Amino acid sequence: MNWTEPKKPTEGISHYDHTICKTPIGELKIEWKSWKVNDSYDIMLNDSDWIGSGHDLESAKEIAKNYLVLKHKELSEFLGTVEGCIHNMEHVHTNWYQCARCGYVESRK
Repeated sequence: MNWTEPKKPTEGISHYDHTICKTPIGELKIEWKSWKVNDSYDIMLNDSDWIGSGHDLESAKEIAKNYLVLKHKELSEFLGTVEGCIHNMEHVHTNWYQCARCGYVESRK
């Protein structure tokens, strides 16, 4: 994922420190208050849907990535897989595997 470098509050974008990642389903933004000692790192999709929060920037990025993996899985299940694909599953993250041919995602324990 390509996150911007952390930025200070920017008029019209965020009242807080932030970083942004553009995705196929919209813009993910992580915001935090750097002037606070123990602030949370809140994750939003398209400035309207709260995804969660992390205890630091790296954990927030990981939560954002997990959210996208879950959405990909849900969309794959909803739309189905490419007809006739013999899945070539590759490990992509923790318990998640993805077909290199059609993009189908599944969880394995």
